This record gives sequence, structure tokens and C-alpha cells, in this order.
Amino acid sequence: MGKEQGQAFIIMAVIVLACSILSVSADCIIDISLEDTPYSVTLNHTAFEEPGSSGDLAYGPYLSGPPSAEFISGRANIRLAVNIPETVSAGIIETGVFVGGNRQALCIEVREKNMSIETDKEYYHPNESVFLRISAPRGSRLQLNITSAGFSKNFSTIAEEENVLVFVPETLGEFRIMARTEYDDHVWISEDEFLVMDKLSCQARDLSAYSGEPAKHEALVYGGMKPYFFRWRIENRTFTEESPAVLYNSLGSFPITLTVEDALGQIASCTATARITERSYQLKIMVLDEETGGRIGDALIQSVGKRVKSNINGLAFMDLPAESHRLSIRHDLYLDQELLINVTEDYSISVNLKRKPASMKNLPKITLIKPDDGIHIKQSQQEFEYIVESDSDIESCVLLVNKDNNLGMLVKGRQEKVPSGRKQSFTTDLINGNFKWSVRCDNKIGEGISEERHFKVSGLVVHNLAETKEVAEKSAPKTDLSKDIESMMSDLNSIETAERYLEALGPAEKRAAQILDLKISISQQKMKMNALKNDMESLQYLQISPQDRETKRKQYLSSFKELSGSVVVSVLVKDIDESSGRTSQPKQDEAIEEYLERRGISLSKGAKKKFVKEARSLNNEIIVESAIMAVELGHRDGSRSPLGLIERRIIFNGNISSADFVEMIPKDVAEDMRSVQINRPYELLGDGPVFSIDIKTSKQYNYVIKSDAQIEKLRDIKYLLVPRFVTESPTGFSVYSDLGTGSLIFVLLAAVLVAGYYTTLSDEHRKKALLDTIKSIRQAISSIKPKGRAKKLKERLGFCLNLLEHGMHEEAFAQYGKVLDLYNKAPEEVKHESREAMCLLGHELELYCLNSAIDKAKQQICSTELGRLESLHKDIEKRYESLPEKQKAAVKTKYVNYCLAYRVRQIRAEPIQAEQSINDAIFQKKI
Repeated sequence: MGKEQGQAFIIMAVIVLACSILSVSADCIIDISLEDTPYSVTLNHTAFEEPGSSGDLAYGPYLSGPPSAEFISGRANIRLAVNIPETVSAGIIETGVFVGGNRQALCIEVREKNMSIETDKEYYHPNESVFLRISAPRGSRLQLNITSAGFSKNFSTIAEEENVLVFVPETLGEFRIMARTEYDDHVWISEDEFLVMDKLSCQARDLSAYSGEPAKHEALVYGGMKPYFFRWRIENRTFTEESPAVLYNSLGSFPITLTVEDALGQIASCTATARITERSYQLKIMVLDEETGGRIGDALIQSVGKRVKSNINGLAFMDLPAESHRLSIRHDLYLDQELLINVTEDYSISVNLKRKPASMKNLPKITLIKPDDGIHIKQSQQEFEYIVESDSDIESCVLLVNKDNNLGMLVKGRQEKVPSGRKQSFTTDLINGNFKWSVRCDNKIGEGISEERHFKVSGLVVHNLAETKEVAEKSAPKTDLSKDIESMMSDLNSIETAERYLEALGPAEKRAAQILDLKISISQQKMKMNALKNDMESLQYLQISPQDRETKRKQYLSSFKELSGSVVVSVLVKDIDESSGRTSQPKQDEAIEEYLERRGISLSKGAKKKFVKEARSLNNEIIVESAIMAVELGHRDGSRSPLGLIERRIIFNGNISSADFVEMIPKDVAEDMRSVQINRPYELLGDGPVFSIDIKTSKQYNYVIKSDAQIEKLRDIKYLLVPRFVTESPTGFSVYSDLGTGSLIFVLLAAVLVAGYYTTLSDEHRKKALLDTIKSIRQAISSIKPKGRAKKLKERLGFCLNLLEHGMHEEAFAQYGKVLDLYNKAPEEVKHESREAMCLLGHELELYCLNSAIDKAKQQICSTELGRLESLHKDIEKRYESLPEKQKAAVKTKYVNYCLAYRVRQIRAEPIQAEQSINDAIFQKKI
């Protein structure tokens, strides 16, 4: 703001008076402009004296300074400070100096400065007009300089009596204005300053918490001037802390209102919702037969509003709130039992059930004969004898063996239609260890199980494969699996070809590390593949049921093909070095198509063509695979028999679009979708956020997805699913639950989309992709005609793109918000001309924001800035729908890609109901 009495904030120039100290007279006049009290100016006087001489300096009433000066040369400058008191406003005043006892007079003319500068406010917002009003002598030359951090701009004009300059700041910070004018041989300088800051805004976070436990509310505040003053309104209560911890004592959803005021008196308001639920704990229940100690499957366990069944190992899990509960356990063959438990934490219980007397009489009765309990065995094969008695036909008997007290009994043999009352036997291979065994038989009434016996095996020599074959051939007939083994050998030969291909590339220095990593990876996978081939050869001689043999055969083949496909495609598709060992393009295309076919990935003709083209275009880079794990589903009644193996493996790299990725999901899977909600990331583990996904069927399940920022260094992206009934297997993760196929595939798809493909790219790959994008954006900007409002929009887009090109992503976000403001105010023809550049730039900024490696603070910035894309998205959506069908078809691919990226932003930035937003937009092809 301007100073009082019309005076301007000014720095006076130094005026040099050149005259001899010995001849100073009243004619020697110095002009001084009126200045703040005390009025002061610095004078430089030139003195002539003999070298080495000195003189005492004394001062008149208006001079102050050092008491003396020494002249060490023939000419010296002595600086004198002149203080003009408040009583002097204008006119001539006299003071003097004494050198060597001679007094010399100084006459000083004081003039009132006829100049001022002022702004209409103390602070402004970006792109808001600043009105500068400057008073200066009419006809004088007026020069103006406006500076801020990294910014400077000059203006020059001939002054009128009243001068108004309009300036529009684009960046934040403190701006300083310096005005200079020359008139009548006098120079005046005035200064002023103003502040540019973002408008005050806030974003209160939605909250999920438990009843009776403190819940901490948080909010993000942008713009304005600190300190901020908070006022939370929650449940008719008021809190003034920045992050209050609130205790909720009831369940439900509660509205939250936050009002923030800054130091300048600006006010912003925002709202959120608190969802309060009851804390529950996990109860692990083991259901056992009281007489035999065997585990009981298919037992129904109920509490108020909860019901689960035990699985084949007698295990059941139930989530219960912290209070007392009455459990009811029921089974057709056992007496009902009720328990009263008090739940205060996660814990486990065992429940022993008694057989119903009537069923006990009619169930099969099994008597074990040999081996005896507690014996020591020193042979690799053992015969297990038993007798089963039953009044009705015995459908089957199985040998159950457990090694070293591992969880669950494994089936080691099965016999069908077993006669009653006759001695029967199983024979199986053994290895060193401690074992327990029993026999289970079933008839039309139910199943009976024998006692458990124990034995120890030691002293066995581990034979090599040839010896194992020789021993096995003597004792059992061979099951021919030669076709499968030949197929494995063929793939192993392909791996050896790939290894030779890598050797032929030569020691390219810039690719040495990548080639070495790939060699190590291939070597490790080759060892696993050889082990699987040996297992397949041994499987020919194992004495197991045909069903078990077929299950193992499929498992070995699935694991083997997954390993081989990964290695072969990685090597054949990519040219690690351009200079040598180049694979021809037709062979590359053939290798990719063969890989897709082998993995069971179904693509439309257009999608496959684009996929092959983009995979081939990634010169000098190892292809990055993002594996979707095999998921094995269990029967709804809890039995272990698999319904089938679903295997989806996707080559997912930086150039393939989300639209093509979605097309890889089978249509029947898409149609089987359930209601899914993807929640906001709720904490950080390591370098990556943690997402939770709620899937609703007849029951509700919660999944946690962890995205590790280090995965890009491993060039292989994996997602860890942690639902209730999950076990790890060689092919991935097995899920035993009531979930349908579509829901599980959707969870995996959502994991990939949420994390964003940036995490799968190497640094070089990301730079290349960014350069290609910048080139496309620059071409789109260059097509905008620089006239009218389009000229300013084009300049701002160019500035924003330069920031992005130099890695200044946060600054680019800030500029893009301002560009959006310009875009929204532009006429329709300007919007039409600049729409492509706006979309491309906005899409790239979104993709950067989805990088899970950026820290939490940056994610918050991204989330807020991307929220400003809402109006642009609606504009694009409306524009697309209004297009004729031919034009719509021409731009469909770009539009689909943009909308998918926008949906990903919704997933990452805020909770949404995916049943509407994801299913409609992606799977039902609404867009």
C-alpha cells in the first residue's frame, strides 16, 4: 500500500558533490527529496589534501558521521550523513564541515517529492488483475520494474498526472514494485509490494472408525496465509484442533463440517462423512471328533446374524463384535453343542463333538492292523493294512498320512467298493520323517474314521532320478506320460536357444546389466523347470490313484508352461542390443501370438494387431510382464475338490493401453460381476500405499492389496491378496470361499488399474514414453491458432508443458489448474481447437499422479489438483455423445483410453461404488 501523506516507498540515489573542501561555499547546493522521518541522504564529498596528511572533521547541526578521516592519497571520498528533522519540510538549510580548523559551508535544498505508488489491495489470487496507481510529475519518464522469485518485468512510459497500470500475476509469491522517474534533473524512486496466494480451500477426509474408540479427523488446507484456525462441527459438537480425536458412541454415518479461517480473514468450508462401525475380532474354530480326534468338515457354526461351515480340516473362521456370544455347532452325524464365549480379541478355540448314537451303529468301523503304533521303519515303501466292517455297502476308503505334524491329513491312497470284514492294504512311498496315519471309509450313512497311529522313518538314502526309476519299475507298472515329458523337453530346448541368443549379443556395455539380470533369471527358471520335468518323470511310477496322478500332472504342466512362456517371449520379442543378434520381425510377431495363444488370452483381431505392434516397438528393452495369478476355487460346502483352475497371464507394458487390457478379460467373466467397492488408501507400508476392496456376495469379504514401490526394479509386478481362506501354492494363491469367478478376476484387474502402469516401467522406458507424449502434446499445441483468447491459452499450455518436460510435475499441476480456468471461460471455438492438447496433457498428469512411488504429500497434491479435471471431463463426455456415429467411431479409441484413465483417478482419489462407475463404464461398454 502507498505511504501516508501521498509519499511513496523509495530508495534515494547517492548524490556525489565534487568540490574542494578548501573552497566550499554557499553556492554548493545539494538537492534532497522529502523522505521518511528522519529525512536522510548520504553525500560523497571529494577532498584534496597532501598525501599522508590528516584533519579533524567536525559537523554542523544536520551532519553526523565519523569524527575524523585520514587522507592517504591525494584524493579521498568522505561520506557524510545528513539528517533532516521533521520540522524542515522544504527550503534551503545550511550546515558545515571543519577540516584542519577551517569551516566550510554546505547549502542543502530540501524539496517535497512529487511521486507515489500504491496498490488497491494487500494480496491477490493468481490470474486476478492488480491495479497499480502511480503519481509522478506530468511529462516525466516513468520506469516500472515488477519482480518476484524467478520473475521480472519492466514497463516504461511518459507520465500523466494519474497513471494506472493493470498487471495479472500468474505465479504465487511476494511481488515487489519499484517505480523510477526523472524530472527537472532530479531522480525519485518509490516502492510498494503485494502478495499473490491461492484462494483458501480445504478438503476434509472421510473417516471409517469403530464405535467407542477415538477417531482422528484430518483435513488438507490449501492457499491463504498461515496460521489457519479450524472449527469442526461433528454430532452437534465443536472442535477447534487441527486434527481432533473424536469418540463416537453410536453406529452409522455422521456428517462433518469444517470451517477454516486464515491469518488474512479468508474463510473456506468443506464437508466429509464419518462411518462408524462395530469393531470385530476373528474367532478361529477347530471342530473335532471327541472319540477319534479327527477333524470334522461341514459343521454348521452359528451366532446372531452369523453362520459359517468348517472346511475339510475342521477349521472355520467367524468375525464377531467385542461382546458375549452364544455359538451353536451342528452336524448331521453329531450331537448339537452350544458355547458361551466372551470376545475381546482374536483367538482360537477347539470344539469336540459327540457322535449321535444311532449313526455310530451304522457307520463303517475300521480296525488298523499294521504297522503298529510307534514303530521305527527303515524302508522306502510301506504296506498299511486294515479291516473295515459295515452293515451297508462301503463306497470307498482312503489312507490319510501326515508328516511332521503339518496342518491337515493328505490322501495317499484310495480304494473303491471295499468289501466288509476282509483285510485290505495300501502301499505308498516314504521319506525320512515322523508320520501319523489313519484310514477313513464311507457308506450311505456317513463316514467312519479309525484311530491314529504313529511311526518314524529314518536312514533312507535319497536316490537320484535314474535309481528312483529303477526301484519303481521293479515294484509297479509305469504310467505313460511321455507326451508331456517330450513337450517339456522341447520347451527346455527353447530356453537353451534363448541362452545362446543372449550369448551372441556380445558385451554391449550399456546393456550389460540388463543382459546379466536376464541370464540370472533364465538360469533360475530353468532350474525350476528341470525340477518339474523330473517330478513328471517320477510321477509315471508313483502308486497313487488315477485322479491324484491327473491332478499332479496338470499342476506340473501348468507351472512349467508358465515358466517357459515367460522366458521365451522375454528373449525372442526383445532386441537387447540393436547392433547384433537381431531377431526378425516376423519371428517376433509369431512368438508374441504363440505366447498369447498358449496363455489362453483371447483378443479381438484389432486388439491383437495393436498388441503385437506395440510389443515389437519397445526396442532395446526387456518386456515387462504383469502376472495375474492362477486362482483355485473351492466348493461352497467347504470340500477341497477344485471346481477348476483359472489362469490369466497378461503381458502388460508401458505402451499397451488400458482398453486393450480390459479386452483380455473374458466376456463370461465380465457378466459374472458382483457389487464391489474400492476404498481410499488408508495407510502407507514401506514405499507403497495399501488399498482395501470390499466384495459383496451373499457374504461380505475384505481384500487388502499392497503395491510395493520396489517392484519396478524386479521388472515383475505382483499383487498380494489376503482374504480369509487363502493359501500359497506353486501356481500362485488359492482362494477357498464363496466368491464367484468374476469377482476374483475383478479384484486382480482393479489391483493393476489402481497401482497404474508407471510401476512396471524402467527409468529408461518411462523417459522414452514421456518424451513421446510430450512430442504429441507439443504438436497438438502448435495446431492452436494464436489469436484472441486462444493465444493466451496456447502460451499457458506451452508453459505448463515446459514444466512437465523438465520434471517439475507439481508446478505443472498448479499451472494446469490455471489453464483449466482459462479453458472453461473460453468460447466454444477456442475449446474445440485446444481440446486435444488439454486432454493429452491432463492424461499425462493423471498417469504421473498414479505412480505409487510418490510420497503421501505429493499424492495429496495430485488428488486435489486432479479434482479440477471434473468439469473438463464432463465437457468431453458431452461433446463425444453429441458426435455423429462416423465421427464417434473415429475417435472412440482415444475417448475410451481417456475415460479409463479418468476412472482410475476416481479409484485412487476417492471411494466410489464400482458396480455403477466401473461395471457400466468398462465391462458393459457404455463408453
